[in-house]
Amino acid sequence: MFDTSKDILNLVIGISILSLAFFLSWSLYYLVLSLRNVFRLTKRVEVAIKKVEDLVETIKSKVKNAGSYLFVASELVKKVMKMMNNKKETDWSEDEERTKKKTKKKKK
Repeated sequence: MFDTSKDILNLVIGISILSLAFFLSWSLYYLVLSLRNVFRLTKRVEVAIKKVEDLVETIKSKVKNAGSYLFVASELVKKVMKMMNNKKETDWSEDEERTKKKTKKKKK
């Protein structure tokens, strides 16, 4: 079967190339699987970041709207307080006029 040492060398080289091809293919297969897992993980992270961004935008809009409502509410409270102060001053002046009238009537 093997006549010379050259035949044995060719057999050993063939087996070495075959085993090298097998291990390179096996390594390439696991590399592709690892890259696919990294890709899936990256997609999941992107989806999670997108959800967080949407949540932040929603919170921003809610806070912005709440801020405008708070401004309107504070203006309303200021106007009510001003009206109450005006009414209080009016009541005080009316009370003073009544007491003056009563004292005038009593003096007569």
